[in-house]
Amino acid sequence: MQGHEPIVFENIDPEQLMTLHREMFEYWSSKSLNGLLPSRSDIDPLDFPNVLPWILLLDVVRGGTKPRAQFRLFGTGLVERAGRDLTGLWLESAFPDDQRREYFFDAIDRVIEERRPIGYFGHSMMEFRHHIRICGLLLPLSKNGHEVDMIIGINLRQKIDPDLV
Repeated sequence: MQGHEPIVFENIDPEQLMTLHREMFEYWSSKSLNGLLPSRSDIDPLDFPNVLPWILLLDVVRGGTKPRAQFRLFGTGLVERAGRDLTGLWLESAFPDDQRREYFFDAIDRVIEERRPIGYFGHSMMEFRHHIRICGLLLPLSKNGHEVDMIIGINLRQKIDPDLV
């Protein structure tokens, strides 16, 4: 669907992020010390209760030709918005066969390969909700500080004027 392709942004300026994204990015940055990625054990959900409904947590599983991602957690706000819980599902089976999903997959692949946060925004993947912009931030986590084994993300939405879509 032309005009609805998501945009991935790489150089994250916290001042340009939505408030909850900024809070999460700054929290993650405070845990990323000496050039090492924070681990899941460094992250305490009680430190960001306002963000919890919009959090997703992906396990990165290696072993094939490329890493795969599986939802460990899909926040209650995301479940309500999506109409289903994706917890436990592999990424490729969690989304409908839609060309826009590839942008999300690419963003996740880049977080894994480049070991750095990636942001993205685009229109809802649900055909009847193109007046909603999805804004996401994906942050790498690592047990050893180097190899990404989890991704924590925050996925928010903004309503936009449907006449502009």
